[in-house]
Amino acid sequence: MEDHLKYYQSVRDELVERARLARDTMARSYRDFKVGCSVLVWTGKEYVIHSAGNDTPERVVPPRQGKEKRCAERQALELALVEPKEGQIVVAIVTFSKELATNPDDPRHYHDVLHPCPDCRQLLRELQAQGKITDETVMNNVHDREKSDDRDVKMWSEERSTKGLLSLYDSQGHRKEE
Repeated sequence: MEDHLKYYQSVRDELVERARLARDTMARSYRDFKVGCSVLVWTGKEYVIHSAGNDTPERVVPPRQGKEKRCAERQALELALVEPKEGQIVVAIVTFSKELATNPDDPRHYHDVLHPCPDCRQLLRELQAQGKITDETVMNNVHDREKSDDRDVKMWSEERSTKGLLSLYDSQGHRKEE
């Protein structure tokens, strides 16, 4: 995995830019909640990048969940893994949004950057169990809000391993107390 992480470091800016472009050009949301995602995959022979945006053009009742929910992460991972290959692994997942929480009415959901929703975290766990994502797979969540906690920032990024990100949440999907 060390060589994969070195390669990720060399293309990190491109992955962030592709996630931003996916948000700006592919994402559709009835509530203007737009997220883009780029995924770096080692196919067993070469590195490939796949990008997608979330797709929620209209409100659906009851809310879509699991595979019906079209988050940017799910869309990009499905594109990346549509044709499973021996030795194929996801090296990095980069998301880009202007949002800090999926539920702005609940302060427990706020972070410096937007984390994957409970359904996407479950998908990450399933892909880990299948060996498509490792504990070391990079999760880089980026936002480009104008201001954050009275600090002028153009872009904020939080980079963790998949293991590190998933360890922040309990089995019900709630953020653990720090």
